[in-house]
Order: sequence, then C-alpha cells, then structure tokens
Amino acid sequence: MTESKASAEGKLPRERVLRALNHQEPDRVPIILGGSAQKIAASTVHTLLEHYDLPETSLRRVFAQFRFEHVSEPLWQVLGADARHVYWQPEQRFSYELQERGEVYVDDWGLDYDFSIGGGDTSCVYRSAPLAAATVEELDTHAWPDPDADDRTVGMREAAQALFTEGRYAVYAYRHGGIFDYSSFLRGTERFMMDLVMNKPFAKRLVEKVAEVLVSFYERLVAAVGPYVDVIEIADDLGTQKGPMISPSTYDEFIKPCHKMLVAAIKRDFPQIKVMIHCDGGVRPLLPGLIDAGIDILNPVQVTAGGMEPAALKRDFGDALVFQGGLDTQNLLINATPEEVVEATKRLIDTLAPGGGYLFGPSHNLLADIPAENVIAMFETAQHYGRA
Repeated sequence: MTESKASAEGKLPRERVLRALNHQEPDRVPIILGGSAQKIAASTVHTLLEHYDLPETSLRRVFAQFRFEHVSEPLWQVLGADARHVYWQPEQRFSYELQERGEVYVDDWGLDYDFSIGGGDTSCVYRSAPLAAATVEELDTHAWPDPDADDRTVGMREAAQALFTEGRYAVYAYRHGGIFDYSSFLRGTERFMMDLVMNKPFAKRLVEKVAEVLVSFYERLVAAVGPYVDVIEIADDLGTQKGPMISPSTYDEFIKPCHKMLVAAIKRDFPQIKVMIHCDGGVRPLLPGLIDAGIDILNPVQVTAGGMEPAALKRDFGDALVFQGGLDTQNLLINATPEEVVEATKRLIDTLAPGGGYLFGPSHNLLADIPAENVIAMFETAQHYGRA
C-alpha cells in the first residue's frame, strides 16, 4: 500500500474496516476472521491457542448456519481480526451434542443431513431433496419454515449493541442460507438445474418461495441488529472450479430479482448497511449482475477458480465491489512453506489493497489440513506488511 494515500484516520479496527468498505485506504489492510468461509477448524484453533499460550477457557461455540464452530476472543485479537460477528441461534431441537455424536438431523426446511467427524472437526452432508417430486402447484401448500416458530435472533441485539457501543470492532451479522442454494438442496441440484431450462415455471416459483422465506428471516434479523451492524452477510454458491454454475442470463432471469428483493429488505430502514455475499468458485461472469442486485462485498474470492485472478478482478470491478478473502486455501496454504505463504500474502495485499476496497482473509475456511504455522504466517504478515 502507498504511504501517501493513507489517512491518519482508521487506527481503530472498526474505522479501518469502514474506510476499506468505502474504498479508502486505511492504516493497514483490515483482517476478517469468522463468519462466511473464514472460519478456523476446531483442531487448528486448539493448536493456535497452545502456540500463543492462550487459555482453552476462552473458547466459545457459535452456530454457523448448520453446525457449531469455535471462536476465541483472545485468539482473534492476536491474529489481528478487525471485525466481530453476531450469530443466529440454532433451532431449539438442534444441539452441539447431536453434532458431536454424528447423528442425522432434519432442519426446519425438511432437509436431512448427517455429520461426519474426523480429526476433531465436524462436517455435514445433505442427504435428501424433499421437493424432488413436487409439482408447481404443491409449492404453495408445502410446509415452508416459519420464521416466527423459533426466535433465532435471541441474544443478537444485545451482542451487536454491546459491540457497537464499545466501538472498537466492525460488526457483522452472520448469514442464513441462500436462494439458489436452498432451491438446489430442496429440489436436488441436477433436477433444479434442469428446471431452470426445461421447467421454468416451477423453477421461478421455487426461487420465489425460498426468497419469501429468507426475506422474512432477514427482516427479523434487521429488526434485531440493524442499528448496530456494519455488514450483513447473505450467501449463494453460484460457482464451480471452472466457472459459474449458471449463465449470466439465467442468473438475471431467476436469481437476481430475488437477490434484489433480499438486499432491498436488508437496507430498507438501514441503507448504510453493507451486504456481503458468500459466493464460492469462478463467478466472474456473474459479478455485473450481483453488483446490479445491490451486493457490496464478495466473499471468499476463490482465486484458484476460473476467471478469479485478483489483478483482473481489482481492475474490472474494484470500483464497485469490496473483495474479502483471497489467500488460496486449496493449494498454497496446504502445501507451501511459511516463507512462501508470507510472500503470497504480500503479493495479494499489493494487488487488492491499493485504493481500499479489500479485506484480507483466506479464500475459504481454514480446515484441519492447513498447517498451523501457515495460518500464523498469513495473519502475522497481514498485520505488519499490510500497513500503509
């Protein structure tokens, strides 16, 4: 980052993040940990606590859409994280113990999935598609989730207000699921992709029904935390390793109107809130549509996917989008030496940070196969090299 453009402002983490979100250079590149696709595997969290001589008692569990994750405030401070997240509550019948036992769970969408456990970490796999045989008429009588059945925002207002009042960190509200994602899960990915071409009335009604439910969830979220948060996360995994899962025209026809409706609901009473979309893979061809839908921040910037070269993204979309993430978790962080991670971190910051509009983090979750020394190298480098 250039020395001349940095302001004396932006010394506090929240100010640092806000400057970057407004495409201004802060005193150093902001660092984001937690939330969508920037979580750390439980086993690695324990290793890092030991490395930094931090107490295990600092760990707390948070519910991240479909499973519990571990966070530690002292560890987040050591790693230089500039934002804090507030998280939804799980459905009342879901528990950490159920996850740890590796049991099958059916959520409020009627999706059942089972947990696999290995190396101290937990993942889950969806097992069914409850709308696989549904007709378009049956979508209107389907038992959709009731946002009022459980108050999923319990404690979020208090947590967000406390962070806002303290004023030190930027405040993010974690996401619910996505419109494209839930449509795919409910129908089955292969069948839903066929619907988008061969059964358009069904596909259109399905995404509309999913969007209606998600708008209701987010309206309750905004009512709870709207005055206190800087960023609200949404999600839709629209990319593959090679490119987008759907064409830009299909996105514009089916998904963009729903994204516009969701973003409008989030910003209706709090237009200052930035909306971040978690969107994996090679989604470059969809970025103009996402920008038109009102998206402010792209996460996690999967740089090894087709079309996601950082320099080209910054050149072509850096004036309209903030990029969050970007340090390769697929190859670099797994296989490189700490010294190579240091150099890659510097190159990424040099590419994306000038002029603001960049929040540093990994290109996806830091899983257990990433050596802890590489995690240490990336965050320590970002804290020191990322200064203007």
